[in-house]
Amino acid sequence: MRQILLLSLLLFLCGDTAYPCSCAGNNSVCSAYWDTELLFRGRVTDIKFIPNQPPQQVSVNGKLETIISPGTLEVHFVVLEKLRRDVGSEVVIRTASQGSACGVEFKDGAEYLIYGYLVNSTLQHKGEWWTNKCTRTHEIISAEQDPDLQWIHGLSIAKPGGTIFGTARQALPDFDNNGYKYQPLAEVPVQIKGPADGSAKTNNDGEFSLAGLPSGQYQVTPAYPNGLGPATSSTVSVRDKGCAEVNFVAQNDGVVDGDLLYADMTPAAGVYIRLKRIEEGHAPRWTQDLYVDTTDLAGHFHLEPVQPGAYVLGVNIDFPAKGPYERKNFYPGKTEQEQAEVIHIVGAQRIDGLRYVLPPGPDRKDIPVKVKVVSPDGATASNTSIFLWNPQWPDFHWGPQTKTDADGSYVIELPEGELYNLFARADGSDGRCAGPKAVVASTSMQPIVLILDGSGGSCFGRHITGVPQK
Repeated sequence: MRQILLLSLLLFLCGDTAYPCSCAGNNSVCSAYWDTELLFRGRVTDIKFIPNQPPQQVSVNGKLETIISPGTLEVHFVVLEKLRRDVGSEVVIRTASQGSACGVEFKDGAEYLIYGYLVNSTLQHKGEWWTNKCTRTHEIISAEQDPDLQWIHGLSIAKPGGTIFGTARQALPDFDNNGYKYQPLAEVPVQIKGPADGSAKTNNDGEFSLAGLPSGQYQVTPAYPNGLGPATSSTVSVRDKGCAEVNFVAQNDGVVDGDLLYADMTPAAGVYIRLKRIEEGHAPRWTQDLYVDTTDLAGHFHLEPVQPGAYVLGVNIDFPAKGPYERKNFYPGKTEQEQAEVIHIVGAQRIDGLRYVLPPGPDRKDIPVKVKVVSPDGATASNTSIFLWNPQWPDFHWGPQTKTDADGSYVIELPEGELYNLFARADGSDGRCAGPKAVVASTSMQPIVLILDGSGGSCFGRHITGVPQK
């Protein structure tokens, strides 16, 4: 078994990027117990690995290596205590072999509480019992002190009625960790409506609970203090001696609302607009408050909820847009961020009726530019991609809509008189690059030739900001 796990680990390190297991929703024992098809306490007697594909021999640096694909762990248990459903004295549980696929890392000889589910959705695994990390399956260190077992064993003497419980918290920017931090909200009223109506208030830890409820479906709604939102409701179902967990997260309910207009005062519809944080002393990489919108047919935009802070408002400030307005611009109509008017949101301040007029764009036409990518020997290089860079968006490179000529050249359209850098990259693993090549499109310009070199790594490590000599 150790060799199998080692080979699986090697595959994980050498293969495609594996994303971590992510579980949605709440999974308290008083809820999971009633929704679980198979629940038992058992001890692992055997673990078998079943790969998804047969092992393959590949050459790595001149040596043959055996590559084993991810697969399934087939885990055999002897049943020590039957808690839901009778499946006999022995049972086989399956789980994904990789933790990134939410597989449980079982240990031979260890004791577990298994929350299992029956698979009937695929012919390959029809009728098999499975589990994963998103259930409450876990190793039992002490049966007498295991919280799940304590709750299950106490069901026979538990009082009738269901319970709805949860928390109310406020999300605040965490600039040091590029995310959010949460603080409990105390004294927040929480209303429930259903077979029985009721209310509770959160304690100093932001926790609330309502017990003794009849079985049925309930609507749960917090009443946040002024300036916090949105106060959305959640609908949950409760069984007798069961529970439902509901957790609420509030934010400062700041608003920036207004209309975007062209210079002729007509609505600027379908334009990408963003509110960008510029507070001093905070990491510029902080991106969680990405307040963006696309203007509607009337040119209207609405950004909510906005955290307190200092911001600039602008269009196309993240990347070039292909549409009715392609330039980068900042409120109230400036081309540079340093010239923008700073918008301060204090608490839950609302800024309504903002009027943002875009200046006229430069009267330039698009020029077709012919670009050919070649190898150092001058031969046409196939399987390459073209990328553009413009000083307006210094951290962004993009591939234009291109077409290929009869001789293998690309034809791209660039605004007349504006500086761009052109790059090329060979598709595949050799990492050959070409560029940057500074280009200012004009009606008299000659075709551009990009020569791939043999270097690997990043193709975009350097830029040319000066206009090329004619």
